[in-house]
Amino acid sequence: AEKLIVLGGHYDCWGPGATDNATGNAEVLEIARALAAHKGKLRRSVVFAFWAAHETGIMEGSSWYVDRFWDDLSANGVMYLNVDSTGMAGASVFQGTASHEAARFHRELVREVLGIENVGTSPLARTGDQSFFGVGVPSINARHSHTPEQQKEWRGATLGWWYHSQFDTMERVDRTTLADSVKMHAAYVYELATRKILPLDFVNVANIIGARLEALDKLGVAVDLKPVIAASDTLKDRAAKLEKEAERLISSGSNEDASAFNDTLLHLSRTLTSVTGTVSGRWSQDTYGLTALKTVMPGLYGIEELAKLDPDSHDYKLKWTDVVRQRNRAIDGISEANRIIETAIG
Repeated sequence: AEKLIVLGGHYDCWGPGATDNATGNAEVLEIARALAAHKGKLRRSVVFAFWAAHETGIMEGSSWYVDRFWDDLSANGVMYLNVDSTGMAGASVFQGTASHEAARFHRELVREVLGIENVGTSPLARTGDQSFFGVGVPSINARHSHTPEQQKEWRGATLGWWYHSQFDTMERVDRTTLADSVKMHAAYVYELATRKILPLDFVNVANIIGARLEALDKLGVAVDLKPVIAASDTLKDRAAKLEKEAERLISSGSNEDASAFNDTLLHLSRTLTSVTGTVSGRWSQDTYGLTALKTVMPGLYGIEELAKLDPDSHDYKLKWTDVVRQRNRAIDGISEANRIIETAIG
């Protein structure tokens, strides 16, 4: 099938790398083995990936893949699932970061597979091999983590006190936790590869965009956000119609109509992710660690900076120009999303 899900994790490491990332590699291999026996049940293809240059570079392996296979990913990529540092001993809290349109799918599936209500979910961060979400391919990065209390005791070590050391040996792996992680990632892949309608939630995306714009507008900076807010209000209405159409197609739509609808969902993801999750846009890779990337619509983070500057200063005027261009990018992206939905369902 043309449409594809990518399941991957890095294979280079510091030290023995049992939990970073031999466990993740084991999961990818096991899910590939299991799915191979059930190819006939899949509507979509699955790519199994092992990235180099993660620990020794800045995610060059996955970035190279995005650049080299851009045409295929842009046209057909359904979701990227990053498998990293799973099965850690003592890790008891399952949580994940997810693209806004994938967050509901993540929460509902964790409830179904692991029986966890209200699983911790935060917006996708520019960490790990997240070289895909800027392109507009949604992503989930989920694992069992240690409790905040344990991390505090370890002076903030989020991936075990043994992280990136010679002590990351097989003794740091918990088989039960790893088995649950395999079940969870297998469920992500299987559901994405078999569902009639892709589980992408643009009502959530529209609400998040609207809330962010309202908050930025209240800062009173001389950047006209009112038309952008109006476009986001339209997006909320159209996303709600899109949701109803998805429900109808699940129950009674033809496979041809479902396929066309899924193409619309992917087109929306390509269009809106650039606005909601990047500074540089679709055709580049944002630098890891940018403060702006911790916010929704990071291209507009400069509005927060402008609010702290003297409007008569040179710094303000230079920053204002950049922010206005990012504002223009935002309204173009949101308006295009509105046109996509209107064209698809009226």
